[in-house]
Amino acid sequence: MLSPQLYKSKTVHVGTETIKKGLRYEKKVLGHLKLLYGDLFSCQVRLATGIADGILQAEDFLGIVEVKSTYTADCWFQLQRYAKCFSKDVSRIAVVRAYDPKVRLPELPVLLPSLEGLCGLEPGFFVIPFSGRFV
Repeated sequence: MLSPQLYKSKTVHVGTETIKKGLRYEKKVLGHLKLLYGDLFSCQVRLATGIADGILQAEDFLGIVEVKSTYTADCWFQLQRYAKCFSKDVSRIAVVRAYDPKVRLPELPVLLPSLEGLCGLEPGFFVIPFSGRFV
């Protein structure tokens, strides 16, 4: 059996690499969204219930963006929490590197093929499987 100190050190090392990889992916995606949408897109927006990775806001559109390496139920619940900060219905957009259709959620996502054209979405839950490679 590992001593608590050794176990903690091993766990932190593994978690750190995973976190770094996820943050690199998030940075790529947010940078691409900023290039696509310019001033309509804001990164790392503080809300009453946490910090959203991004907010996309146009004249008649409001979308919350969350970027994840792996698609999990946590993403859906996080977007739900953020959506409660707004008085109107918003689009909840998850950009994920690895999408797993077997993840069961209270709401079925609408899969989108790319990061482009998001400002025309109706309120709802959307998932964009995105490898992080830009054409």
